[in-house]
Amino acid sequence: DEDEEDEEGQFSSSKRSRKPKGELEEDMADEVQFHVSGAGEDDLNGTYTRNPKVCPFAVAYTNGDQVLLFERAGVKLSKGSVARSRWLLFCDADGVHGSNPYYQSHGTFANGLTGWKCVQGSAPAPTVSWAPEGDDAPMSGDEDEDDDEDGEGMEGE
Repeated sequence: DEDEEDEEGQFSSSKRSRKPKGELEEDMADEVQFHVSGAGEDDLNGTYTRNPKVCPFAVAYTNGDQVLLFERAGVKLSKGSVARSRWLLFCDADGVHGSNPYYQSHGTFANGLTGWKCVQGSAPAPTVSWAPEGDDAPMSGDEDEDDDEDGEGMEGE
């Protein structure tokens, strides 16, 4: 990594403490937001920001009453425990809870970007992308830093 000169002539290292752009990891949970688009349940589309008050045993993001939740495998729930890590998209206010969500995706924290399936929600399942907190342009996780062409779609859907 090289040092870079800013507008004021100061040098700073281009080394990052976070993962490179395009790679999402769970240690970034408080630094990112998610964008849900294309869901058959139109009310679920929009930007979700971190909300640690929603759920003490999971990583939660909210958009109004809608919740995007990541549960790690092994977490104890009122009825057993989570067998596989998973992402859930639901809205308690609509009577759609995490136990039977609109949509879900199994896998790691980064897997929340792909593999969404309809559970109780109308098809199609959503496309989920992410961006650093406060940024406008979400990333799907498989984009190159200079590639702006397909910012919204994801392959394999």
